[in-house]
Amino acid sequence: MNATTTRFDPATDDFDACPAAAPEPPHGPMRHNATPKRAKSGREGPKAAREPFPVEVLPEPMRAFVGEVAASVACEPAYVGLAALVTAGAAIGNARRIEIKRNYYEPCVFWGAIVGAPGAAKSAAMKACVKPLRDLDGRAIEDHAKAVESYERELDEWSAAEKQRRKERPNADPEPKPQRPACERSVVDDATIESLAPLFQSSPRGLLRAVDELSGMLANMGKYAANGRGDGEAARMLTCFDAGTLTVDRRAADKPPIHIPRAALSVLGTIQPGPLREAMGPKAVASGSAARYLFATSSTRRTEWSDVELSDEVTAEWRDCLVGLRGLPMNEDAEGKPYPKSLPFDREAGELWREHHDRFAPDAADGPAGLEEAAIKLRAYAARFAGVVQVIADPDAVRVDLASLHAGIRLADWFYAEAKIVYAMLARGPERKPEPSLDAGDLLLRFIEDAGGVTTLREVKRHHRPLQGDRVGEAARDALVAEGVIEVRRGRPTGSAGRGPKPELLCLTTLTREQAASSGFDVDGFPPTGFGEPPEDGRSIDSLSDASEPSV
Repeated sequence: MNATTTRFDPATDDFDACPAAAPEPPHGPMRHNATPKRAKSGREGPKAAREPFPVEVLPEPMRAFVGEVAASVACEPAYVGLAALVTAGAAIGNARRIEIKRNYYEPCVFWGAIVGAPGAAKSAAMKACVKPLRDLDGRAIEDHAKAVESYERELDEWSAAEKQRRKERPNADPEPKPQRPACERSVVDDATIESLAPLFQSSPRGLLRAVDELSGMLANMGKYAANGRGDGEAARMLTCFDAGTLTVDRRAADKPPIHIPRAALSVLGTIQPGPLREAMGPKAVASGSAARYLFATSSTRRTEWSDVELSDEVTAEWRDCLVGLRGLPMNEDAEGKPYPKSLPFDREAGELWREHHDRFAPDAADGPAGLEEAAIKLRAYAARFAGVVQVIADPDAVRVDLASLHAGIRLADWFYAEAKIVYAMLARGPERKPEPSLDAGDLLLRFIEDAGGVTTLREVKRHHRPLQGDRVGEAARDALVAEGVIEVRRGRPTGSAGRGPKPELLCLTTLTREQAASSGFDVDGFPPTGFGEPPEDGRSIDSLSDASEPSV
C-alpha cells in the first residue's frame, strides 16, 4: 500500500491526500528548498508530497510526548509538535536568548496557528501541551491569594503602628510599608496590551497567550495595516514578538505608565481555513503580522477513535520539563532586575548558520504575496528552534551546538513548506459568505463536534459568523433537537460555583463520559454512562434520559 500525505488544493480549498513522494537523496548536512521544475510539455508537473513533521529532531521528552498525544487524540503530529514548541519556548521566555552576533539576538518567542477543519482535534492537541503551564498558574494563583491575606494583615498592623508612631515619635522615620505581593503567571487568554502590561510586570520571564480561536486576534492584527500607522494595539503586539520594549500609558489618570523592557509574548491558537483567509487578508499580510506565524495544517475532516492512552510517565516527564524551563535562572543587573542569559553559537554552528542564512528559501520571491516576508522570519526562526532544542537537551548549556542548529534548520524548512500551503490559500482571498439557503444545522453540528461534544449557544454565535443572524442559531438548535442529534441541558463550567441561572449547553446525543469529563462543563442530568454508551444495568438510553432533568 502506498503511503499518503497531504497538500493544499487552491481550487477546492482542501488539504487533500496524495501519494507520498519518494525520499530525496541526501545532499549533505543541510536540506534547502528548491524551485520545482516544470514538465517539458509546459504544464506543471505533479506537486511534491508534503513531508511528515520531523518529530525525530525534537529533544526528549518532547519527542515522546508529541508522538503519544498525536496517537491518543488521532491528530496530525504537526499539531502537537507546533503546540509543544510554542509552549516550551514560552516556558523559557526571557530566561534565554540566542546570540547570533553582538547586538543581534533572537528571543524564545513563537507564534503558532493550528489550521484545520472542525473535528481535526486542533484544540485537543493544544490543550494537552499547555496544561502543565495552566496547572502551574493555578497553584501560583492559590499561593498568591494566601499571600494577599497575609499582606492585608501586615498592612493593618503597619497602619496601626504608624498611627501610634506619629503620636509618640513624630520625628522618627516610618517603618517600610508592606508591598502587595505579585502573582507570576505563565498563560493568559484573550487580553489587551493594557491588561497584559501589569502581568508582564509581575512575570518578567514573559507570557503565553493561548486561545482556542485565533480569528479575533488575527483580525485585530490586520488593523495595523488598515490605519497605516505604527501605533496602537496591533503595533504594540508586534513588538512582543521580538520581546521588545513596551511602555503602556494607562487610561486611569491616577495610575502611572508601565514600562516593560522585554515584553516576551508567545501566541498559540487554532483556526479553520475559512476564518484564516478572512482574518489574514492582504492588509494583514502587508503589515507583517501574518509572516510571524508558524502554521500547521491537516487534511483530516474529523478524527477517528483511538484506543491509545497517554501514559502517566510521558505526561509527568513533559510536565517536569516545562516546570524546569519555567524555573531557569536568569541574569540580574546591578539593581537586581532580571535579564536573559545569552547563548551564542559554537564555532561549527556559526559556520552552519552563515550557510543557512544565505541559502534558505531561494524560491520565496516567486511565491504568493507575503511568502517572501514569511521566509525571512522563518530563516530567523531556525535560531529560535535551535535555542529551545538546546535548552531542553541541556538546561545548563552556555552555547548552541551544531546538532541543535541542525534540528532548528530542519524545523524551519518544514514550516516553510507549510507556509507555502497557507499563502497559496491566502492568495484566494476571504471565502464568500454562505448563501441563506445553506443548512445552518450542519454548521452548528460541526461546531459542537469541534468543541468536543458540548458547547453553549453564546460561544457558537461568538465564533461562527454564519450563525450570528437573528434567530439563526436558535433555529438551527431547535432543528437538531427535533432530529434527535443534540440535547439541550443546563450546566456550569467545571469547578465554578456560579450565580444566577445556569447557561444552556448544547450536547451531542452521542456524548460519552470521557467527552463530558473533558468538556470543561458539569452537565446537569448527564447519564452516568453517557448518552452514547450502553448503561451498565441494562436499561435503555431513553429511560435514563427520561429520568434526568428535562431539556430546556
